[in-house]
Amino acid sequence: MTKNLETLTTQERLRLARQRKRRRRLLRLLVVLLVLAACTGLYVLLHQPWIQFGEIAVHGSQRITPEEIKVAAGIGKDEPVNLFRTSKSRLLSGLQNDVRVGDVRAEYKFPNRLDVYLQDRVGLLCVRCAYGGFVTVDKTGLILSTTNGIVDSTVPFFSGYRAGNVYVGDLVPDKPVTQVLRFLSGISAEAREQIAEVSLGTDNRVEVRLHYGFPVRLGPVEDLDEKSAIFMTVFGEIQGKHVRAAFIDLQYSKPYIKLLPEKPKQ
Repeated sequence: MTKNLETLTTQERLRLARQRKRRRRLLRLLVVLLVLAACTGLYVLLHQPWIQFGEIAVHGSQRITPEEIKVAAGIGKDEPVNLFRTSKSRLLSGLQNDVRVGDVRAEYKFPNRLDVYLQDRVGLLCVRCAYGGFVTVDKTGLILSTTNGIVDSTVPFFSGYRAGNVYVGDLVPDKPVTQVLRFLSGISAEAREQIAEVSLGTDNRVEVRLHYGFPVRLGPVEDLDEKSAIFMTVFGEIQGKHVRAAFIDLQYSKPYIKLLPEKPKQ
């Protein structure tokens, strides 16, 4: 029978206090272990492949498909997806190493969506390479694709120049290419669409041939940085007009348009 506290000696009271303290510690430890076990079980449960409750939304890209995003994130291709099994860091790392992607970011949206924002790299120039193929490069000179022929008519072809043995992911550092890319980056997308060919002559002078048919002489390749603004001025003037020109010369301070003679009236 338990003694009344008033009848206990000092040593007995101290021993009883220690026992109660040990029981409280054991109880707290048991609660902690139960919470850890519950959290571990919930983590394992939520990461099971058969639990599917979310989606991945891709914004801004015309080339990267949601299926490719899922592969980069390390999950299956089925919908819906288990966002707990989705590795955001793995997804970003995989896409950042994809030559088609210029910029990428991702963020979770409550309650069950992962938004992926992509900016595609845009091809600006098509260049012949050493092994007989053609490569398309972006504004930095990064090779985005290789083909056996010119397949994208929206990208100007750079004639009079041949790159070396280059492949997808390589940079084309040669000055003629970098100078032409700077010129193309300095004009509008609408103006670039009207350029069919960029030609490098044996005298290192550059001219572009528009889809209209006539050439625009730009001058030495090392001076192309200064030609973007004046080209845009002339482009704005002739746009929408039926200009019958033999050529347009932008090599000097004032642009010169050589007009074709008028056709005789019948």
